[in-house]
Amino acid sequence: MAEKHIGQTNGVFTVRYPCGRLTLCLETFFPVTQKKARQLFRLMKENSEEIEVQELLVYLHRRAERLPPESARTAERCRKNAALLSKITGVSLKDGDAFGLSLGN
Repeated sequence: MAEKHIGQTNGVFTVRYPCGRLTLCLETFFPVTQKKARQLFRLMKENSEEIEVQELLVYLHRRAERLPPESARTAERCRKNAALLSKITGVSLKDGDAFGLSLGN
C-alpha cells in the first residue's frame, strides 16, 4: 500500500511492497521516460489503492498544466505519463476528481 505525503512533505510519494519500498520526490522524478514510468506503474498496480493512483494522476495533470509554454515538451511527457498510469492500472480520473483531491499543488 502506498503512503501518501504529496504536498505535505515536499511532494514525496512512497510505495510499499512485500520486499521493500520505493520513495519518490515527485518534482524531480516526473516527468520520466515511458520505460521507467512503466516499471513504477506496474509496481503501483500491485501495491497501491485506487485513490493513491488517482492522486498521482491529478498530480501529473496539474504539473502539466502549470508548466510555462516554453516547457511544452515536458508538459506533454507528464500527460503521457498520466495516460500510461491509467492504462496500466485501469484507474482514470472521474469528473471532478482533478479538483476534489487535495495534493497541495
